[in-house]
Amino acid sequence: MLAEESEQETSGADSTKKDTIQTGQPKILTKGAFGSGGRSKAFVADAKARAESDPRGLMKDLGITAASTGNDLEKVLRILNGAIHSNSLMSQGYMGAALREDEIPGKKDKRPVVTIKMNALDRKNGIRFLAHTLTAAQNAGLLDLKRSVQFAQGSSYPVIIHTT
Repeated sequence: MLAEESEQETSGADSTKKDTIQTGQPKILTKGAFGSGGRSKAFVADAKARAESDPRGLMKDLGITAASTGNDLEKVLRILNGAIHSNSLMSQGYMGAALREDEIPGKKDKRPVVTIKMNALDRKNGIRFLAHTLTAAQNAGLLDLKRSVQFAQGSSYPVIIHTT
């Protein structure tokens, strides 16, 4: 009897631990968005480091000073467009972002997505840099997501972001 109670308590603790892991902070996902391999450009690696060590500084440099509001995709859109249209280097790399509908990989119906229009930056480094930008916004407390967001290739647009 005592052994059964101990097992139940242990399995209860394990399930609580699993629930905590699964319900952690929503993530910015890029897996499968741009293929595999390849080293990122130096400025992309720098953005990753700053997203972790100085997220508020990176957000300030990109022109983002306030938290975004709305649903998750609207928040992502406001952060990205704010950075693209406030920072001259961002506007060289990207033309802009918009909220549209597109097919998500593995789904048959169209769903709301954020579409990204690239400019002078290649797709792989562009996605990585945007992911670091969103991570910095999240780390700085300017992006509060309810669900994870995934970068992907849509059926009509080469770069999309959707909720998971």
